[in-house]
Amino acid sequence: MSDGMSLELFEKIQGTAEILEDFIEIDGRKYTERQFKPITEPTPGVLDVSTLTSLVDYVEANKDDLDLKTLIMHVDRPSSVRLRSNIFGEFKQRAEFIHAVPYLPSYENFLNRQIDKEEFIPMMQSMFLPNEHQECLLKTLAHVRIGDGADLEDDGMTQKVTIHTGAVRVDKAELPNPLTLIPYSTFPDVDQPERLFTFRMYKDGSCRLIEADGGAWRAIAARTVKEYLDKELNEERKLGVTIIA
Repeated sequence: MSDGMSLELFEKIQGTAEILEDFIEIDGRKYTERQFKPITEPTPGVLDVSTLTSLVDYVEANKDDLDLKTLIMHVDRPSSVRLRSNIFGEFKQRAEFIHAVPYLPSYENFLNRQIDKEEFIPMMQSMFLPNEHQECLLKTLAHVRIGDGADLEDDGMTQKVTIHTGAVRVDKAELPNPLTLIPYSTFPDVDQPERLFTFRMYKDGSCRLIEADGGAWRAIAARTVKEYLDKELNEERKLGVTIIA
């Protein structure tokens, strides 16, 4: 050991050498159980916004002096858009500058769950845009006779529910199946996509709304968001931002 090298530094170098030699060999290939985390180049903090308008305003103002033509705007979900850099650095990383996520109702405790009618109705009114099928469903539910149990007829394609139409008169209301409804699913700046749902009512009057389009609406919503951004940034403002969905 040279006079210029301290004992502490020598021990660190020796320890590093021991780590690099700590491996096992299987079928001629070397493996190690140790994990290493790369030290990447610093990136800026991400700005969080809730509308596409805010996203467009940020890019147009360009207060961070970004080279806009090298950026990628990624619509990774109907409710998420990220503005990222191209690849840089030894570890091929991307910087993220701004992330847009809209404020949407939480459907986790509503869709695909059996819910009491009195709770189901206000949720339908607050989480869905009005349309013909929503109006038909709400009108039917408002007049359902529960009593000792709702009178239901269900052939798998339509469901007939007994409803009150007057003091003594009772009719059968036929609900289409599936229903075309419009829940709040993406950014408020664009049209909400229509989605298919199967509705079921049970003998105790509880209700269930089941997603029935296999998630096809997601592709439609993402494309709608992309088209909005492309129009605002590239057609009108000629900024040349790459947008993918």
